[in-house]
Amino acid sequence: MVNNQRETKLNMERDLGTTVDRYRDQLLTPAESVFERLIPQPNLELGNESLPIYERRQELMQSLADNPITILVAETGAGKSTQAPLFALQQGFDSITITQPRRRAALNVADRLRFELGEKLNIPMADQLVSVQTGAGRIGQRNARIKVVTDGLHLIRDGDSMDSQKSELWIIDEVHEANVNIELLLALGREKAARNPNFRMLVMSATMDKERLADYCTLPDGARPPIIEVAGRMHEVEKREEAESDVAKEVIKAAQNIIDNPDDYDEAKTIQVFVAGKQEIKDTLDKLANTLPSHILKQAYLFGLHSKMPESAQAPAYEPVPGIKIIVQTKMGQTSMTIPGTRYVISSGQERRIMLDDEGTPGLMLRASTQDDLTQQAGRTGRTNPGIFILTRMDGKSKFIPWASREQRPAPEIQRSELDRSTLFLAANGRDIAGFQTLNKIASVSIERSQRRLRALSALDVDNTITGIGQRMNSYPASPSTAASMVAVEKAPLTVRNYVAAIAAIKEAGSLKYYERGGTTRWESLTSDITSDDLSELELFIAVQDMNEDQMRAHDIDINNLIRAREQYRKIAKTAGADPDAKLGPPKAEEIEIVRGAILAGSLNNIYLPFGEGLYRHLGDSIVKREVSNRSVITGTQMPIVGTPRNVAVVRAGHPELKRIIEQSTEVSLHQIGRIATGLVKWEPTRFIMRNGKWMQEERQALDIYSLGTREVPAEPSPLLRQAIIEHAKVSPGKHLKQLYEIKSTLEKLAHKAKEPVRQLSEDTINALIDQATPDDVTDPSLIENNLRELTSDLEISLEQFVTPARRERIARNAPPSITAGNVSFGLRYSRGKPIAKKWTVDKIAEAPEDLALRDYRQVHFYYGHGLYTLPQLKKILRDERLL
Repeated sequence: MVNNQRETKLNMERDLGTTVDRYRDQLLTPAESVFERLIPQPNLELGNESLPIYERRQELMQSLADNPITILVAETGAGKSTQAPLFALQQGFDSITITQPRRRAALNVADRLRFELGEKLNIPMADQLVSVQTGAGRIGQRNARIKVVTDGLHLIRDGDSMDSQKSELWIIDEVHEANVNIELLLALGREKAARNPNFRMLVMSATMDKERLADYCTLPDGARPPIIEVAGRMHEVEKREEAESDVAKEVIKAAQNIIDNPDDYDEAKTIQVFVAGKQEIKDTLDKLANTLPSHILKQAYLFGLHSKMPESAQAPAYEPVPGIKIIVQTKMGQTSMTIPGTRYVISSGQERRIMLDDEGTPGLMLRASTQDDLTQQAGRTGRTNPGIFILTRMDGKSKFIPWASREQRPAPEIQRSELDRSTLFLAANGRDIAGFQTLNKIASVSIERSQRRLRALSALDVDNTITGIGQRMNSYPASPSTAASMVAVEKAPLTVRNYVAAIAAIKEAGSLKYYERGGTTRWESLTSDITSDDLSELELFIAVQDMNEDQMRAHDIDINNLIRAREQYRKIAKTAGADPDAKLGPPKAEEIEIVRGAILAGSLNNIYLPFGEGLYRHLGDSIVKREVSNRSVITGTQMPIVGTPRNVAVVRAGHPELKRIIEQSTEVSLHQIGRIATGLVKWEPTRFIMRNGKWMQEERQALDIYSLGTREVPAEPSPLLRQAIIEHAKVSPGKHLKQLYEIKSTLEKLAHKAKEPVRQLSEDTINALIDQATPDDVTDPSLIENNLRELTSDLEISLEQFVTPARRERIARNAPPSITAGNVSFGLRYSRGKPIAKKWTVDKIAEAPEDLALRDYRQVHFYYGHGLYTLPQLKKILRDERLL
């Protein structure tokens, strides 16, 4: 889509380090003494007089001299990012560190600083004075006076290393973004300013709540930071709202206007377009390529720009072109990124913003850009020439939201981001994130979730103190989960460490598989693994080692992510003591299982169990059901999986929906989980078993609802064991318990036969005796028998105690087994003192005398139907029924 001329027009060096290499032989002295050479030149003033901030130069320098903290509110285009470090250098600070939120912005700022210093001094001197530190590494000297950094944690790590006798300045730029690093740097900088008189902090932004920030930065001694406000652009920016139009239409109109007015604003022929994400960039570029009139397309240069692109791919967008430059980008381009000659800025009014759901799962949600975001975008023009900012819609289906109806600023990033990495880093440096008084308060639930996840990875102990494992995890330039995978294989063979390092690097950089709607997936020919996205990615990483870019594109490899992955791989592999230069071959089966175990070790917080029809539930308390991403190589498995939970905003039939998915999935077995995720597996008691006269406790190894096995351990005294022994004693009674049961049984039989009540030995009484005979710590059932012998002896419990022998004889004599009257005889049984005929017939009833009774005058009863009747009652019933 990009004009073919770009290959020849933009074939330029972009590596900032090449300047240092070019003048390596000309470097005269260390950076410390280079700056000394500036001091004898009182007429030499650093800075660009054409920028608005230069007029406030002396005021800013005086504030830095007099105040521990200074707040600079400067509109976009004022020159704060490039000029403030130069003013501080002029003032004589030993160390100046300026933070930038993104890699490209850091490179741009460092490039501009070198350029301006090179004009005032010379290029070798400028190269000594400025360095840039990003995730890709450092360009320039380690001891450079001015350090431009993206890695805020790098600054935190080195924050206390500066000699307290040397003057040090932190410049926290774009503080309005309020990301985790910026919040922590503000908190640490405030602490440092309070204790070190040689430390200064300059806080800068174009859009911020300055009074609230000043209140926060007020030191314990009451020193409140001064606020310096600087106007921005030197040229007017017209703002328009096009509610019925869309991005592509406005680009076409803007390009046509540039063609129709070639003399306006000299070489201002750049159009910057802001859209929500990578897919929107592609959709817009495709649409422009198909809808731009041919006469515009011939002289148009189209560029896509987003933060995941490597510097080499981003660089051409910043180079001059002979025609109309159209840059379609995400919000990465809205801060500290000056592209000269920008005449139009066109915004879709949308962005993708990281948001956490109620369970702390992140998702890149589509949101309306805030007023502050739009202000930053509008500031991309009006710097070198008048400009026009147009707020419109992404496309005809999008809803238009006017500027005035939008939120002023988004919720601070620290309140909608995972904190695991920062929590681990701070713990490794003896700090507790819960004790930090940040500008924007961190929700306690977010801190608790982060600490819980780190405890699950064994990085923190129960007191949230860093462990040895946590310290090793912190040494890796990776997220805690991927760092945990690396720690798990630190003692594994070298090749295994390389494999896991490659997987960790890919996770940090993003998938090597290039996806686009309706696109091909030719990478499938390079991988055969269908059990793990991570192992599939590893196969791709190995397969492309000897491919050139054309071959990789032919296999749909995401080259941008591959470049980033290779950068990360070198750092992670070196940290693990592996060999990043070794050529990787396919892993063996036994190596794959070790790697799979390492993946599991880093995913202990994200284990999912199948829940029917392609759904999974989290191993834990979550009730949310998720599905495996449609980009996964895993389909239809009923195995447990580990992976990364994500929430994705999708639009179906014009309506937004939230899709809950699992990315980077890997199948694992229940037994692997039981072996590695020991904290998630519970041994649950099931029953007690007598083995060789000893009581054993049978336990079930349980993972959620699944049983992984059983074991037997010696039973320890407990209420459950005591109850089990009592139940065993009742089922297999000893001599004295048998005697009690025999007495009870005899008394019950006598009570059924006797005319008068017989005192009983009840079940409750026997249970009470057993309970009294059973100590709380009993483990031997014979102890119950011994104690019962003593109890029955002490209480003189016997049959005679309840009924005398003479009465037993009388009861037996008065309760014969049968009764005979005349020619009729009935067998008898007894219940509750009543004699009951066992069998009878109508003929026998007819012959039997009605005064049929026992010796003690108890009448014999007969069962008929559902009733019990005496002989006279039964005869009457039978006569009424004409049976007698």
